[in-house]
Amino acid sequence: MGRNPKPTKALKLAGTFQESRHGKRKEPEHKVGLPGMPKALVGRAAEEWKWLGEILDADLIQAADRALLASYCMAVQFLEASYTAIATEGITTDGAGGLTRRHPSFMTYKQAVEVISMVSGRFGFSPVDRTKVGSELGDSEDDLAKYLRDSASRRANNS
Repeated sequence: MGRNPKPTKALKLAGTFQESRHGKRKEPEHKVGLPGMPKALVGRAAEEWKWLGEILDADLIQAADRALLASYCMAVQFLEASYTAIATEGITTDGAGGLTRRHPSFMTYKQAVEVISMVSGRFGFSPVDRTKVGSELGDSEDDLAKYLRDSASRRANNS
């Protein structure tokens, strides 16, 4: 099984589009740009959506990406909430019969990491993924450092 083909827009942004090779593709056309934020996104998930709107390449994002981006934003919220619960209450809890078991939020944390990793790859959020997507996420390290600092600041203010 081969790799999935890169979208034509990604090829053009990367400068690797070749009319003779890619010109006959039939790809669905959707409205370009960050779609409206779903009403279900509140709190930390809504903040993440707004932040993504500032940094994502509007030429690659389409209305059809709305649910995938929303799942990423919700996963960020679940990740931070479950991490906070584990950090505050400890990684283990007392279970039935006096047995020690993992904190119930551990599974939520793990699943949020999986969703974030999968969606991140699709939109080029890591240095390696950006080369695959053919787009840049701002000034990569500077934006990432700023995001991590802002995220830590938001968590501290919400405590």
